[in-house]
Amino acid sequence: NLDLLKNFTNKRQIAELKSDVSQSEMALERTNRKAKADVIQAEANLRATQSEYKRQQDKLGKLEEQIVKTKIYAPSDGQVIYATSAQGHRWRGNDEPLDEGRDVREREELIYLPTTSSVNAEVNIHESNMDKVSLKMPVMVTVDALPGKVFTGYVAKIAPLPDPTSVWLNPDLKVYNTDIFLDKNDEILRTGMSCKAEIIIEQYDDAIYVPVQAVLRVKGSPTVYVVKGKTYEPCKVRIGLDNNRMVHITSGLKEGEFVLLAPPLAE
Repeated sequence: NLDLLKNFTNKRQIAELKSDVSQSEMALERTNRKAKADVIQAEANLRATQSEYKRQQDKLGKLEEQIVKTKIYAPSDGQVIYATSAQGHRWRGNDEPLDEGRDVREREELIYLPTTSSVNAEVNIHESNMDKVSLKMPVMVTVDALPGKVFTGYVAKIAPLPDPTSVWLNPDLKVYNTDIFLDKNDEILRTGMSCKAEIIIEQYDDAIYVPVQAVLRVKGSPTVYVVKGKTYEPCKVRIGLDNNRMVHITSGLKEGEFVLLAPPLAE
């Protein structure tokens, strides 16, 4: 029995114990690996959750900022009118202006606050004259409802793009909205009055000028017809700026000479 115990039972128990130790070591390694994987997964989930939390925080901040901006505060006391009411000449749909629930677009004009503390005139400049006009140029403004009165001002702002309404109505017509600031405020001026503006591009103390219809091009050269007694003769001239009524003659014509307003078309 002792031999059996030494040679068989003891060896078998030792082998079983060694197998149990090996199994336990492998189980421990598997547990460590799983624990490390769980930690890595938990750290990844934590980073993802923190990133989502930050994103939601930013979204909340933007929403709160937008909520604050839904309240529009007037910069001063005064009467409030709808922008669509002030733009009666423009087409608009059947929806009432600023109807509750209506969609608005970015930079859309919603309301106006008319004020008499400062006055400006809005005029349109044709694209052919844009190279002649610049900011701070002096302007003389006349109002149709106030004959005989002339208001002075200056060019304050020129739109970078043509007026979309005029382009839509006539694609070949491009005018640029221009703001004229008046030097002095006059209580007789009212919002919406029709006016005309004369922009002073250049000034001359002594200049020779003729009506624009008196000048025509003969073989590509500006020419006027000067009256010589009972006849006339063509005279080549050099022209400067014009105001659609009169054109400046820089050379080729003398003061006091008479020119034909209707040059002979045959020549």
